[in-house]
Amino acid sequence: MGIVVATALLVGCVVGYAAHTWTHESVKDQLATHQVNDARADAATAEAGRVRLKEAVARANKLEKALADSEIQYRKLAQEQRNAVKPHTTGRVCLDAGAVRVLNATVATPGDASHGLPGADVDAAATSAAAATDPDVEESSGEATDDDVAGWAINVKEQYGVCRSRLQRLIDWFAPVNQEPPTTNANTHD
Repeated sequence: MGIVVATALLVGCVVGYAAHTWTHESVKDQLATHQVNDARADAATAEAGRVRLKEAVARANKLEKALADSEIQYRKLAQEQRNAVKPHTTGRVCLDAGAVRVLNATVATPGDASHGLPGADVDAAATSAAAATDPDVEESSGEATDDDVAGWAINVKEQYGVCRSRLQRLIDWFAPVNQEPPTTNANTHD
């Protein structure tokens, strides 16, 4: 009976060792498979990120070029308008110093104590700023001629167009890349 017990114990140990070794090797194989799969997934994620980055850079370059082109067009149009308006203005004073001061006043924010009516130092700064941006504005004179007013109007149109173009490029940048343009239905009301 001792031999049977010893044999059973020996068989049990051999079977246990074999099962342990087989399980250990199986776990090592599974771990290696998971590591390979993880590496492949990481490589695929990195490649997808590289492709998205490349597409984003190309899209940004396209939007930047469109913005630069539109700004050039607005500046060119403004210069053409400045040249075209010169023969139609006389240089006659049409706004006195008080009107120019009010028009050059900066817009106040709701908590601002000046309420949009600047003091003497702000008046001087506004006139200097206007003279710096528009060579037709004379800093020493508080009056504005019809040529000054036409120049201001052209500048405002140019700045509005450039601003609108910049905003559109921002909208284009943040719009989903593969979005279908919205369809309009004459029967729906927003």
